[in-house]
Amino acid sequence: MFERIKNLYNLHYNKRQIKKWNVHCCTPAQEWSGKLHIVNYGSFQIGQHVLIRSAFESNVIGGYIKTSFWIDRGGVLQIGEKVGISNSVFYCADAITIEDNVLIGAGCLITDSDSHSIDYYNRCIVPHDSNIKKAPVIIKEGAFVGANSIILKGVHIGKRSVIGAGSVVTKDVPEDEIWGGNPAVFIKRIENFTDSQKLNFTDNGRIS
Repeated sequence: MFERIKNLYNLHYNKRQIKKWNVHCCTPAQEWSGKLHIVNYGSFQIGQHVLIRSAFESNVIGGYIKTSFWIDRGGVLQIGEKVGISNSVFYCADAITIEDNVLIGAGCLITDSDSHSIDYYNRCIVPHDSNIKKAPVIIKEGAFVGANSIILKGVHIGKRSVIGAGSVVTKDVPEDEIWGGNPAVFIKRIENFTDSQKLNFTDNGRIS
């Protein structure tokens, strides 16, 4: 009974967040678990069939981190279709694009900004911390970002590539590759099926 009441409360809470922060959302809030944290001063779009987990009980790997989306003025955050997100944080000051069929593991941080200047004078003396560097982040179709990874500003992750758990990604990752570590480095190529091979799948899942 308690769980039912809690889930109903979270559903209404998420609906209010979507409306309050003017999020263009094509996925019903019923498909999410837990409470989302949203602050949107820019543009935020969520595609169809996006699964979001934002609770300890829905993915214990992410601990008690709530899935959070913060979009600054002028920022554009776009999430495609059939994306999976667990207990992760997005900070968008410029542009973050998550394409279709991307999986983002629990406890990840994706940011397109340094948040603070690396220069002491700008960071600590100048009001409002000027000269903060930012650059768009793109995670392309079918990529998988492992749990507790950090994707930093300007990074493009190629189609179907995999980022190992706990990685810090500071530069572009080509498609069909595994990267991992801090900073993340190339590990090996992935032999993914080509589009023509996908068309030849039989009903039993084997290549015909």
